[in-house]
Amino acid sequence: MKSEVFRQAFSNVKPARGGDPTPARANANKKVLMDALGKHGITNDQLDTVSNYYRYRPGRGNLWKHNPASAKAMIKEGKVTGFEITNPGSGYMIPPAIAVVGHEKIRVKATLQFTKNFQTNGSLKSLTIVK
Repeated sequence: MKSEVFRQAFSNVKPARGGDPTPARANANKKVLMDALGKHGITNDQLDTVSNYYRYRPGRGNLWKHNPASAKAMIKEGKVTGFEITNPGSGYMIPPAIAVVGHEKIRVKATLQFTKNFQTNGSLKSLTIVK
């Protein structure tokens, strides 16, 4: 399903301010989502599964579950020539900032991949040196 479909569906959701939504607000938001997503084959159970996994928890400090990525810089003759992603992480919404100790001036572009698997969704796909 295209991301635009989700953006449109969620643009009509009215979030609670300052706490949990009332049961009436939660039901109204669920109806808005099912009306928009149901016609694309999304079931109530699928929406609940995804919603429960990615539910916003303000006290947790993150928007949703997140596992940090890690990589090793490949260095030849004192210059960074590339990267080996040792753990692609997951849960990123935007590419993370990349720093290479001892090579602070290097600029790196991180590319993410989005999948249907919760453990790999929003994971690091590639790291490219920006010249």
